[in-house]
Amino acid sequence: MLGPLSDEGIGGSQFLETVHGLVAGTPPDIDLDLERRVQECCRKAIEQGLAKSAHDCSDGGLAVALAESCITGQIGAEIGDLREMAGAGSSIEGLLFGEGQSRIVVSVSQNDIDQLMSLAERAGIPAYEIGAAGGAELRVGPWIKAGLEAMSQSWEHSLEELMSAPQQASIS
Repeated sequence: MLGPLSDEGIGGSQFLETVHGLVAGTPPDIDLDLERRVQECCRKAIEQGLAKSAHDCSDGGLAVALAESCITGQIGAEIGDLREMAGAGSSIEGLLFGEGQSRIVVSVSQNDIDQLMSLAERAGIPAYEIGAAGGAELRVGPWIKAGLEAMSQSWEHSLEELMSAPQQASIS
């Protein structure tokens, strides 16, 4: 992941609204200089043929970016313990679903990880090796385990399901 691994950005998030029914809190701040450097680093990784895929961590945070990447790429991923990477005091909800700015999940071949980390270091941005692609499910530490087929079905049919359940949604 290019950019900061932090648990900020839960205020005003989809997680807060979906799980807790709250539209509240302060959205995350944005450091425009950091955003520019993260975007430039990602662009260079693409231009150099290092990046196999890239997905921003905006709506829904890191967990949603990972799920969407798995779905569109039709490959699972095994992600490590994010709290160990971010620091013991970090909130797992914030790490997974916080919508903090300037973060991009990038997949590269095992042989290119050092080159990507070097690009990030030269750009002056944080970068983390959070896991590996492979398999038929998304696993994130002990918190998330979801099969590709189930995720794909939910993702492809969510609007249809929402619209067929009028007691759960209304359009004004």
